[in-house]
This record gives sequence, structure tokens and C-alpha cells, in this order.
Amino acid sequence: MHTPHIDPRSLALFLSVVDGGSLTAGARGVHLSLAAASTRLRELEQQLGVTLLQRSRRGMALTAAGQELLPHARALLQEAERLRHALAPYSRGLRGRIRLAANTAALRDWLPEVLGAFLTDHPDIDLDLRELASADILAALHARELDAGLLSDAVDTSGLETHPLYTDQLVVAGTATQLASLPNPVLLRDCAGWPLIGLPETAALSRFLQRQASQAGLLLHHRARIDSADGLLALAEAGAGLALLPERAVVRTAATRPGIACRPLADAWARRRILLCSPPGDRASTYVRMLLARLAPPGGA
Repeated sequence: MHTPHIDPRSLALFLSVVDGGSLTAGARGVHLSLAAASTRLRELEQQLGVTLLQRSRRGMALTAAGQELLPHARALLQEAERLRHALAPYSRGLRGRIRLAANTAALRDWLPEVLGAFLTDHPDIDLDLRELASADILAALHARELDAGLLSDAVDTSGLETHPLYTDQLVVAGTATQLASLPNPVLLRDCAGWPLIGLPETAALSRFLQRQASQAGLLLHHRARIDSADGLLALAEAGAGLALLPERAVVRTAATRPGIACRPLADAWARRRILLCSPPGDRASTYVRMLLARLAPPGGA
């Protein structure tokens, strides 16, 4: 069945006539002459194959077909207006801004490279990027302080638009000799008696590990903290201590640090899915969805 193309201006005239109660008032409401309005209304009825309005002593009265069209016409014009507002920033050349936060696993691994390419391809979009623990990202999303966040599924993301990206496995890294001394499988409690090399205390991963240790009644001893995954692994390769990091960060440097070995942490919380989340119906969702399209799962979900 052929669906006729309906000019939104004809629907606007139809609504104006209904609201104004007469063809004269309706024409005036959409800035048309009486003759032009009469012609346009007749063409609309011909397109639809029905009579929408009939003249009466009180003006124009809706037919049964007109009554049926009325709510649909209002809905279509409202949707067109929402679409116009959504696209207005692009037509005016305005800049968009995305407020994004990520946990350590994402921010210190693959995310900067992806974001760099995204910003290059979209010079009209600016980015505010922060490193936060997953629980803090969750709170900020619910408070509408962020447009999107990359966090782990260890927190409850119900009520948010959620898109799985990839799986993040935490590992213990050190020399082969050190790792051979650890039990199999290895848990966080097995590392608590060893000197550790870690990221700064303010890093989201450090805060996450400290929270897990506190809940298990463990005390972690860090010999050194350094704000660089590569520098951290250099110290671990030298035998200064064990490092707890996402597996991807260790694998990425494996070719340049042959003295580093790693084993997965077997604690249930050590294997996490990284999710991209955003508030439902957020005003910046157009930009966020553009970013989502770029954030394909690195290495597979």
C-alpha cells in the first residue's frame, strides 16, 4: 500500500483550523491567504482520500476521519519540533561537550588513543575526561554530573543506558621466580604478605583494591607508588615487588619487558565487565551516541 507524503505544513494548517474553529482563523494562524489555505487543505484531503472537515454554522467541524487524524497530526508535529531542536546545534555550528569519566582500567589502557581519533574526527566536540572509581562514576551519572562513564559491572547500573564494551581481568605481575612462590590459583590474600608496587593512592584502581582488601580484613603494603603503568612494571621486573594491574596493561608491555610474568587473580571481583553507561534521555545523548559508535570493544567483548 502506498503511503502518501504529507507536508508538515499541511498538518500545521489542519491543526490551526481545528484550534481556530474556522478556515479564516486557521489560515491566519499559519500566515496563509484564505485561498491558499483552502487549496492546501483540499490537497491534503485528496492525498489521504478522506474528508477531514465540514462547514457548519459554527465554522469547521471535524469528520470521523478528522477526529482520527487529529492526535496523530499533533504527535507528528511535536516529534518534528523535537528533531529540529536536536539538530539545531549542528546547523548553527555550535560546539558540543561530553563529560566523561573512566576507571583506571579503561583510562590508562586503550581509551586515550580512541578518544584522540574521535576528537580529531569531530572538531566541534570538546571533552572533559576524569579518572574515577566505578562507584564514584555511578553516583555522578545519577546526579547528571556526567554524560557518560566507563565503569565495571561490580556496581549496580540499573536505571542507566548500559552498553558492554569488554572484559577486564586483574592480574598479579612480577618476576617468574616471585610468581612461582604464589599458590595456584592466586588470590588477593596471597599477595598481602608481599611488598607491592602500585599506582598512586588517588588512582581509581588503587582505591578499588584498597576497598577489597579492607572488606577482606587485609593490609596491603606498598613499597612504592608511581603514576605510570610502564614505570610500575619496570620496578616489578626488577624484583622490587608485585604489581596488581589489568591484564591488558601487562600484555601491552610484554614485548618490551620480557622479565615480567603475570597470573590472573582468582577473586570473583577481579574479573569485571567494562560498561559504557549514560543517563537515560540525557540532553547530550546525541554526542554520547556518537562516542559510543567509536568505542567498539577493544580486542572483543
